[in-house]
Amino acid sequence: MKALKIGNEVKIEYLNGEEKVSSILSKVTNIEYDRLELSAPETNYEEACKYLNEGTTILVYIYTSNGIRAFDSIVLNSLSEKLIIDFPNDYKNIQRRKYIRANWISQAILIDPRTNESFNITTKDLGGEALKFITNNFIDLNEKYKISLTLDNFLPSIVIEGRIEKKEHFSDKEYLFFYEDIKDADRNKIIKKCLELEVCEMWDK
Repeated sequence: MKALKIGNEVKIEYLNGEEKVSSILSKVTNIEYDRLELSAPETNYEEACKYLNEGTTILVYIYTSNGIRAFDSIVLNSLSEKLIIDFPNDYKNIQRRKYIRANWISQAILIDPRTNESFNITTKDLGGEALKFITNNFIDLNEKYKISLTLDNFLPSIVIEGRIEKKEHFSDKEYLFFYEDIKDADRNKIIKKCLELEVCEMWDK
């Protein structure tokens, strides 16, 4: 794992007492051939201390310059000031690619820049280039629109300007929104979200 470095961001998912998936964000602080040392999380610390005990099975994904390295692991010490986890030889490599797509059913807001009117839409999938959505409202395919997305409840929404197309095989309510005016940072957030959605499928296997 040549792209793995001290300072890489790490997301750990584990099952809490209600058998639901919880997560923490951490960083790599030390690397050994069979284990990783991670910093204590800044958020969700108290719950993590309760459930991240020695022997706990976790799902780990590490964000590197080459993509996400995802693998199942085991906690080797109970969380306190740091967390030590098993570092297996096998892992799933999910490449960062601009046009990655993932199923994502969520609510978003479509804005008509001419009138500043807005209405809710439902996304069906999300990608680095475009997203698919459904709506009962009238869409003028000759005009540009803006879309407001909330990728995470703890992060501010991002606003993107783009054009809307309709494919022949789409239903009456389905449309594609192509990004035309988007910040690089916002595109990276979308790609990161898509990668996380891919990794989350590992919990269902």
